[in-house]
Amino acid sequence: MQGYEGRNGSYPPAIITPDGCHLPQKQPDGNGYISIYPIEAFTGNARKDQPEKLAQVGAHRVVCYVTKCNEDVHNLVYRGYHASHLCHRPGCINKDHLVVETAWNNYRRRECAVKVNVKTNVNGRDYFAKAEECPHSPPCIIKLELRAARIIDSR
Repeated sequence: MQGYEGRNGSYPPAIITPDGCHLPQKQPDGNGYISIYPIEAFTGNARKDQPEKLAQVGAHRVVCYVTKCNEDVHNLVYRGYHASHLCHRPGCINKDHLVVETAWNNYRRRECAVKVNVKTNVNGRDYFAKAEECPHSPPCIIKLELRAARIIDSR
């Protein structure tokens, strides 16, 4: 969050958005995630003339490694758990917007990103889809305005 010194240069501190997301000033991948190279991984084949390989890791996972409890870190590393974004922004690295949970729960959170009050017209009749409360624990922290914008963007 204070900035990042990477293989391809240095990056300034993360931008904090009005809704509390911390967004690194680094180009995200095609899915919106920020990847960094914080770890030198021993490949087992390193020789004096070959540098050790750097392991690329999602920045949000690194934040969880550093800020979450030992049990959460264990679940991330050994049990295949996900670092899930409560704010539904894959580039966010705000520790308060991240939770360690099963892959199933992380996938189920996708439903919250599209539940919103939407007015639509079908065959000349107006219909309203009502937003539902988030069923997750901890709950998602996405504003209805953002949900509506994501629905419009996806069309």
